Amino acid sequence: MVINKPLVSVIIPTYKRSDSLVRAIESVLNQTYTDVEVIVVDDNNDDEFRKITAARMEQFSNRMNVYYVQHECNKNGSAARNTGISYANGDFIAFLDDDDVFLPQKIEKQYNRLLDLPVEWGGCYCGYSVILDDTIIYNGPHNDIREGSMIYELMSMSFSFGTTSTLFFRKEALINIAGFDESFTRHQDWELMLRFFEKYKLAYVDEILLWKYDDSRINRPKSDEIISLKEKYLNNFKYLIDRMTAKEQSEVLKRHHMELVKACLLDRNFSVAYQYILKLTTLTYRDYILIFLALIEGFIQIRFLIRGIQLKIKKMFKNLQLIYGVKSRYLNGSI
Repeated sequence: MVINKPLVSVIIPTYKRSDSLVRAIESVLNQTYTDVEVIVVDDNNDDEFRKITAARMEQFSNRMNVYYVQHECNKNGSAARNTGISYANGDFIAFLDDDDVFLPQKIEKQYNRLLDLPVEWGGCYCGYSVILDDTIIYNGPHNDIREGSMIYELMSMSFSFGTTSTLFFRKEALINIAGFDESFTRHQDWELMLRFFEKYKLAYVDEILLWKYDDSRINRPKSDEIISLKEKYLNNFKYLIDRMTAKEQSEVLKRHHMELVKACLLDRNFSVAYQYILKLTTLTYRDYILIFLALIEGFIQIRFLIRGIQLKIKKMFKNLQLIYGVKSRYLNGSI
């Protein structure tokens, strides 16, 4: 007798990156766990990117378990994931970025991990590899504490699940926390997980089950945008920080202020970087090194500019030397 397993809904938001979308969809359809549906949420505007994405989705039009949903206009990744949740028929939900790939046993392994756990374990995550130019450049995550309710660990950035694509949830857990906060355009996965940890625990599958492709086309936000979003994140969860010990509060604020220092240095926004440096309390040698490296990286473009000027000056002097040499030989009667 064939026993039907619970349906798993995999939500793939896509925006201006349809060239890798087919690969992502096929990685879901090729899972060893076959009771799956794929929900692609097109978050493009009604433009050329929409037309290209729609054309690529045509090849899946005969697949009964692949759904294609279009937003009227670009909203953001949080909104696209929430749209996917609203369309999901499964008892479990996984997310997949449109440039990432599930390895064949991802869903099966994560489903089996949650199968024998009580409902307070609302989800799980897994190991992943970062791929650049078809080469694995990093395997993660590296966490001292891997399972449970990790509010402090997440807020102090001592815990990481890597990417939304590693996560696998009971649908009821996502419904109970009302999905993603669509006002967040950065830290939206952290924001989701902090509310998740208030009610649920997160389990771990200690295997590489995801390939995350490094995309150099993704633009780094400007420091002022990062500051605004970071302050929003910290203000929204101030009530969680207030419950921590003084030492834990200090560490949380330090970690986030360090990120803002680095963001400002990379933008060469030195005055604002200095303001956040003043907010830092205890700094380790590692912190000083990170600040120094960010300072160097912030000067990279200036270094190239200076180098370009130096080369031009050198060329100018060479030309002057050539002219002077010719003139000198003429005056000496050698020409």
